[in-house]
Amino acid sequence: YTRLEEALQGRKLEQLMNFHDKLSQRQRDRGQAMSTTGEAPPIRYSWKESLAYAAFDMIPFYGILRRVYRDSLARVDEETRSNYKTMLDFGGGPGTGILAARDEKSLLPGLREGLIVDPSRSMWELAVKLNLGQIDYRNESVEDILQKFREERESSFGLLWCPSLPKLVQGLESRQMPQYDIVNCSLSLSELSNAQAQLITFALLWRLVAPGGTLIITERGDEAIGQQAIQLVRSAFI
Repeated sequence: YTRLEEALQGRKLEQLMNFHDKLSQRQRDRGQAMSTTGEAPPIRYSWKESLAYAAFDMIPFYGILRRVYRDSLARVDEETRSNYKTMLDFGGGPGTGILAARDEKSLLPGLREGLIVDPSRSMWELAVKLNLGQIDYRNESVEDILQKFREERESSFGLLWCPSLPKLVQGLESRQMPQYDIVNCSLSLSELSNAQAQLITFALLWRLVAPGGTLIITERGDEAIGQQAIQLVRSAFI
C-alpha cells in the first residue's frame, strides 16, 4: 500500500476519477463490440490510465487473486509447491498477480522470479515501482545500512517484462521454450482480440508450464465476454 501511495503521489482524486471514467467507457465499448462482432482490439493503457487502474481496480483484484491462489495452490502437494521459483503473469498489468503471489509466503516460500507479459509499457513501469521498492538510506547508521542490504539480497526478487508471448518465444523450438512453475492469466483471455487469439494463447501458456507446475485462469463471471472465454478454452482443451 505504501508503494501504491508513492506511485499515486501528486495526483488529485478528481484527476484519477476522470481517467478511470474514460477507461471504463473504453472497456464497455470494447465489451459491446466483442458481444456483437466477436472481435475487438485489446486496450493499451496510457500512463494516466495505468495510474487510474491502480487507484481504483488493483486492490480489490489483489484480494481476489490471493483467494484464487490459496484455493488453487492448496491442491498442489507441499513439497512440489515449495520448489516453485518462477512465475509468468500474462496480461499482468501493474504486477497485481505477482504481488499477490509474493504475499502468499506460506504457499510459495521459494518464489524468486516473475515475468510480466503485457503490451502496455506504462503498466510495466508501474509494476516496477510497486514490486521493487528502494531502501531509504537517509539518517541510517553504517550497521543498519549493511543489515538492510543483507536482508534485501536474501529476499531479492527478479522482475522481467515482455510485451507479448510471440516475442517471448520468437525463434525458439518447442524444447527451447522457457518454462515457469506458475503461469497466471487473470482477466486477460477476454482482453484478446477474438476467439482464435484466445485459443492460441491458451495453448501456448500451457506449453510454458513447467513439469509439476500450475496454470491458473481467472475471468469475470459477471461479464459475458469473460464467461465466453472460459467456455471456449474448456470446450477445446478439457
